[in-house]
Amino acid sequence: MTSTTTFSNGSDLSENWDSEVLRLNALTGDIKSIYLWVVFGIGFPGNIFCILTVLTMHQMTTATFFVSLLAFYDACTLTVKLVYHQLGKHQVYLGSMGCKMAFLSNFFSAQANWVLVFICAERFVAVCFPLKKAYIVTKRRSYVCSAVMFIALLIPFALLYVFMRDSDPSGRHCGTFEEYVQFWIHGWYWINSFIYLFIPLFCIVILTAFIIRGLTRSRVDRRSIMRTSSKGEHGNRRLMVEVERLERSITVMLIMAALIFTILLLPSCVFLLAFTDSENPLVRARWRLFDQIQYVFSDSSHAVNFFLYFFSAQRFRNQFLCLLTCRTRRLVNQRHRCTESGVTKYSIALSRGEET
Repeated sequence: MTSTTTFSNGSDLSENWDSEVLRLNALTGDIKSIYLWVVFGIGFPGNIFCILTVLTMHQMTTATFFVSLLAFYDACTLTVKLVYHQLGKHQVYLGSMGCKMAFLSNFFSAQANWVLVFICAERFVAVCFPLKKAYIVTKRRSYVCSAVMFIALLIPFALLYVFMRDSDPSGRHCGTFEEYVQFWIHGWYWINSFIYLFIPLFCIVILTAFIIRGLTRSRVDRRSIMRTSSKGEHGNRRLMVEVERLERSITVMLIMAALIFTILLLPSCVFLLAFTDSENPLVRARWRLFDQIQYVFSDSSHAVNFFLYFFSAQRFRNQFLCLLTCRTRRLVNQRHRCTESGVTKYSIALSRGEET
């Protein structure tokens, strides 16, 4: 018996590559056409519910202000992204103004991430400098910081799009003026990445680490004080157990918030740092698919906050359920019942034990 070996020729290999490229491109197109509707359908109502729930609480604090502001920016981000996605998909006339206003998508995304930084900073001061918190973190300073950040991000985003971007003669596609193409590709690409992604993510991770360290040290100090206390020993132990339970829940929430935020933005970091252009159609198709997947993750970060608040903060959950069941009069008369337990939010915010 003789055996024969068959080798694939170059045309067969080329056909296999072509079919794989077509499959990857089709998958990329399917994800692009569907995912924003899913994220918007989940995230936009959640952010609206978050704003309504926070604003109906008995007192507007710095934490509740930042939480509602975050929800507002998240809702704006999802709305603008979906609008421009549909305008581009259906080849709707944009014109010069429509192309220049496209900066709103990146602008609101960056604003949302920096509000998370403010939330972490507020919690950092509350945990690590509790005696100075009332002086350092005030409503007025929170409003001023938010306004300054709004202007600081609005100016570069708006000016760059106004002077560098425009529509083609058909008015349906946007592009960059020829003299600015190199800066747009090599300069603004990295500037935008650091403003929107790398710097906020670094700040959130570092501040969260300091918060957890501060909670750990305060727990050790509290136990030492309780052991040396000779009066009210039983009551002190009960207090210590209750405080530690609250701090443990806050710590878990902080770790979860930082972990989820990092996971959702990690693909964007990998793509920005690892992407290399290639002449190979298959490699380019794989990068396009990965690019679309990182958009799914990063855009989802604007849709998960409400659910994190709901499942991690009993006070937020109670307030939302009161609002959802339309118990308005009972909510007014028994507001303390709907707002009595307090831990916090997604990337760290409703976690204000004492104030929220």
